[in-house]
Amino acid sequence: MYVMLRALIMSGATRELYVFAKLRGTLVTGIIDGLEIVDEKGQAVEQHILDHIKGWYKDKNSFYERESASGNFFANWYVKLADTKTRGRDSLPLKSQQLSAFHQLLLYHSLFSDLTNHAAVSPTIVLDLLVNDFSLELDIEVNPLILDLIYKTNGQIDYS
Repeated sequence: MYVMLRALIMSGATRELYVFAKLRGTLVTGIIDGLEIVDEKGQAVEQHILDHIKGWYKDKNSFYERESASGNFFANWYVKLADTKTRGRDSLPLKSQQLSAFHQLLLYHSLFSDLTNHAAVSPTIVLDLLVNDFSLELDIEVNPLILDLIYKTNGQIDYS
């Protein structure tokens, strides 16, 4: 998830993002097919907006100081969620199938919003979900082979 969210911030788009949250006491999970940072018209953001988002990610304090004088920067972009359905024929799906996909995206929006809001406000909420609901054992070290898959030798994230 970290790698995919970082890819979204750095490139403006990512695919196959795993999301989870507790809804009414039940752990719900899903995989969002695609996420893209877009403007208010649904178009990919211009490079200078993406550069600002990268700056915010790298140094939140200086970003807020720079942006406070120029108005509400966050009103200029959104994260668009997309879902792809494979079809056997070249036609639009039935209305019931479209409604099902719509509800799935609403659920993914809720999961994504919960996850990103909780991580921003209190990372311990996300950690609590990982520890208690996924039975993550914090005292076991991550296998170095897995770390090698995530990080290049210079410490940069490998998006491949």
